[in-house]
Amino acid sequence: EAEDGRFRILHRPFGDLAAAVKEPVAGVLVDLGVSSPQLDDPRRGFSLKRRKDGPLDLRMDQRAGVPASDWLPAGAAPGPA
Repeated sequence: EAEDGRFRILHRPFGDLAAAVKEPVAGVLVDLGVSSPQLDDPRRGFSLKRRKDGPLDLRMDQRAGVPASDWLPAGAAPGPA
């Protein structure tokens, strides 16, 4: 991310916008979507079919949270008793 004093880049959920921005702003640019390269790259972990090419991750921001490959074994419901 290039430094430019006119911009402030925040990596947060949209619901945190009011808490993150206290001063008046001239505008807000938001990223509301997903791009095909994010889904097509097996290293990003969005494909269930191509898991041999990369981990099952399912996170848009790979710096936050837990990858699905770690969460699923811990979050799975117990089997029948």
